[in-house]
Amino acid sequence: MKAILGKLNDELLVNLAIRSKPFCSHVYAAVAYAEGKDHQLVRRCKEYQQHLTFYGLLDDSGAVAAPFLRELLAWGPSLADAHLVKGNFHAKVVWWRGFGAYVGSANLTHKAWFNNVEAGIFIEEDELASSGVGEDLDSLFAYLAAHSIPVSDEVVNKLESLAKDRKAIADQEATLKSKFSMIWSR
Repeated sequence: MKAILGKLNDELLVNLAIRSKPFCSHVYAAVAYAEGKDHQLVRRCKEYQQHLTFYGLLDDSGAVAAPFLRELLAWGPSLADAHLVKGNFHAKVVWWRGFGAYVGSANLTHKAWFNNVEAGIFIEEDELASSGVGEDLDSLFAYLAAHSIPVSDEVVNKLESLAKDRKAIADQEATLKSKFSMIWSR
């Protein structure tokens, strides 16, 4: 077991993704928030031909960005499948099967993987098996599979439409804040 603390101990999550290459052909990720079609986990899985099974949060804030999901859809089902979990879902687990699992605070965002002070642990595959944690992770992913919706073009289209509405509201809020400041700064 090893602490993954980012810049505090120079153990970035991208290092795990890189080191997983010779050991892993399938990555399971249960991470509430994800952004960017070129996220390092996504990039490494594609480069190393590691199948990615992803579970993210489905909520009104756009927890998982549409470009991230579009990228996984573009790979096709032989390389990736994505699912969204509605409701109380806030997990941060990445399991490089055959290599080990990260369990901690980091979402699949650039800030979490490179800038934030995140805290988690990495458990090597043999320790996952001997401790029973691997069985617990299998149970987690089975639960998520049973309680999620598969991502499709239709799902991403709906998320993109909501993102446009969210941006329009944010623009209006910014205008109101500016007006408030001008009125009350006199």
